Amino acid sequence: MFSSLKGWQIGVLLGIVLVVAGGTYGAIAFIGGPDNANLGADEQLIPVQLGNLINEVSVNGSILFPNRETLVFGSPGSVAEILVEEGMRVRAGEPLATFDSETIQDLDKAVAQARVSLRDAQYTLENFQKASDLEIAQAESKVSNAKLALNDASNDWDQLKNIPNEQMFQAKAKVSSAKLSLTSAQDTLTQILAQPGEQELATAESKVTSARLSVQTAEESLIELQGPLTALQLAQSEARVTDAQLAERSAQEKLDEFMAGATEFDISKARNAVTSAETLLGNGEAELNVGASDWNDKVNDAESDFMAKTENYQNQFKTWLGIDLDPSELDPDFDSALTTLGVDLDIVFNSEYQFGEFVQGGYNSEGLPSDDPSTPWDETVVFIWQNFIPTTIVGTCSSTSISSPAAGFCVNHDFDTSATAYKQSANSLESIKAQAAKAIAVLVTNVDSAQVGLTTAQEALSDVLGPVDSLTLDDRQRDLDVASASLLKAIEDLSILNQGSGKLGVDNQMAQIELAKSNLQTAKDDLEDVKSASEPTVIENQRNQVGLAMAILADAQVELDLLESGGDLVALETKLLEVEVARLNLAEKEQELADLIQGPDTLDLAVTQAKVVTAQAALMHAENRLTDSVITAPWEGVITFINAEAGQSTNANTSIMEIVDTGVVEIDGVVDEIDVLFVQLGSSALVTMDALPGEFLQGEVSFIATEPDTQQGVVSFPIRILISLPQGLELPEGLSAVANVVIREDRGVLMVPINSLYGSFDEPTVRVVENGQVKDVPVVLGNSDDFWIVVNEGISEGDLVIMESEGSQSSQFNFGANFRAIGGFTGGGGFGGRGGGGRR
Repeated sequence: MFSSLKGWQIGVLLGIVLVVAGGTYGAIAFIGGPDNANLGADEQLIPVQLGNLINEVSVNGSILFPNRETLVFGSPGSVAEILVEEGMRVRAGEPLATFDSETIQDLDKAVAQARVSLRDAQYTLENFQKASDLEIAQAESKVSNAKLALNDASNDWDQLKNIPNEQMFQAKAKVSSAKLSLTSAQDTLTQILAQPGEQELATAESKVTSARLSVQTAEESLIELQGPLTALQLAQSEARVTDAQLAERSAQEKLDEFMAGATEFDISKARNAVTSAETLLGNGEAELNVGASDWNDKVNDAESDFMAKTENYQNQFKTWLGIDLDPSELDPDFDSALTTLGVDLDIVFNSEYQFGEFVQGGYNSEGLPSDDPSTPWDETVVFIWQNFIPTTIVGTCSSTSISSPAAGFCVNHDFDTSATAYKQSANSLESIKAQAAKAIAVLVTNVDSAQVGLTTAQEALSDVLGPVDSLTLDDRQRDLDVASASLLKAIEDLSILNQGSGKLGVDNQMAQIELAKSNLQTAKDDLEDVKSASEPTVIENQRNQVGLAMAILADAQVELDLLESGGDLVALETKLLEVEVARLNLAEKEQELADLIQGPDTLDLAVTQAKVVTAQAALMHAENRLTDSVITAPWEGVITFINAEAGQSTNANTSIMEIVDTGVVEIDGVVDEIDVLFVQLGSSALVTMDALPGEFLQGEVSFIATEPDTQQGVVSFPIRILISLPQGLELPEGLSAVANVVIREDRGVLMVPINSLYGSFDEPTVRVVENGQVKDVPVVLGNSDDFWIVVNEGISEGDLVIMESEGSQSSQFNFGANFRAIGGFTGGGGFGGRGGGGRR
């Protein structure tokens, strides 16, 4: 102990010892002088003094480092590099080992996927939140719009379904007029084929006269239109319509009453017409089936090509920028699309920053960067392109600057190629769809016309096969046609009168005049034809007229059939479908409004919130795994062992290495069961070691076990004392040490020797000498050790008390000896400690 002291220090200590010894001797001589009270041979006076009474317990143990940690990656992968060696001292946060780039990329993808899952869960939760007033108002507006759409669709369907009587009359009149024209054309053809006679000549002249009369009547009507309209004229016109309707009904009834047979020629002709119509219909349906199939194949091929081009165009955004776009968000102009997204390829793929994360072939990055939500592109994807692709990458370039992938990549060129193909495919698809619709519509029209022609031919055959008198039938048919034409004329006249004498009415009447003049010219031409011989060209022309009249009649009959069956069935079905769609849309909007007003279901909301919490935990776990892909030192310390090497595949719990914090040193020892209750966490201790003779280190209790350690019947409790090391001092683990732990400490208290106590345990006293007299003074006692005891009340500093030597107490109770024997008071005196047992 003294070997570490210098010579002058030893001299100073000896001087102090001599001074203290001399002072003590003088005090004792003064106390025991002849002027003081008479004391016995075994008695002496002791002054009451202030001092410090400290109770300690000794703990024997060894040095250990409590802060040690086995480091793992926390996820499976392949070790890229071990950056330290065993025994190396490292700083806190220093990289120790890292995964390879492939494992880091997988972990980064897992983080990205976890972020997407969290975003989706948060989006779902937002949709479950209670709707705002604005959202409810918008939903109410959608309901109102849906109601208006349903009302409009219903009105359109009602208008299409309810056909006005006037339109029906006009359609019937048109059929009658077409039949009359056909009959007239057929009669003319018959007359041309036969030698013209006096009857035919008279008929032709009669038609000329009738046509002249029609012109005159039309001109008079025009004059009337240009004059004032009277109620009488309107009533007369309405009466003519009524009379014409009665006349048509009567002519129809008479025609029905007189049905006669037909000639073999007519029957054969009608049958041939049916056969031709059936053949035409069959050919039309076959052409429709083949054409529809061909065009559908072309459309499907075009759609498949468009889908492929769309996916390729989408992949450019995903591959280069990590941006997921819906097909509806694609812009054929990729420059416009990138501008809308806020992407400048020259900035994102700046060649000056390529391979910026590599220094002299070593990976200097702390890992893949996380995605910045403030930018539309994914920083991880761009980072990989810029640092892991061993070739040149530029944002934009000319058409010839990048000749091949081996020479580098031009991002602008890839976007341009895909966008051009996408645009061309879209245009081709629209063109093919339009061509298909047009071609199929023509084929459908042909089939419809063939069906109408077949129906007409079948009806004509039925009429021919019936028992009719041809002459009477012709007369009755002619009467019906005339009546129908008259009805049509009467309706048109009434319509003109109702329209008034305005420009529209005058224009219509002028058109009637032109028509009448045209009919007059036709009648004159017919008269000339009758007068002329039956030339082949005349016969052919007339046959063409018959065919034209048949086509006009077929069209008129189709229109009438549609009206009688309730209108255009296709149009009706389309309108009805629109009504149903509008009704379903209204129901959907009303349900959405009801859901917004009602709010989310409590159980669904709780489940959705739980999904958000789960997604947040998953994201945190994924981020921690990505962070742990590079093992860093948790504190400054020493690497004690390494259990892995570069290229080794590890699982999540594979021990990679161990690090020990040598700056935190503890003594690992035990304390006896009789002392453990007096030891507290944080109690101070003074530590000595044989390896450091003469050195005292400060410490404090850092751990007390709650479970005892029993060996061969001896019960003890493990305890640790944290040592405060001086700057620059390092201790090896395993050194033996002794720590004196303070279990109680009284500072600045009055103390007397235990041998100066008298009286009883309940009423202790001390014998005080005052003015040469001895008196017993009651005292209140406190803590004690093997020699001293604290006096809380009864005496003051400087008082002189009588102390008997060990084994010579003469008090009636031998109080001091008994007190020492039991180790102090157990009550009444505030005893706080005991002597012996390895404590002092």
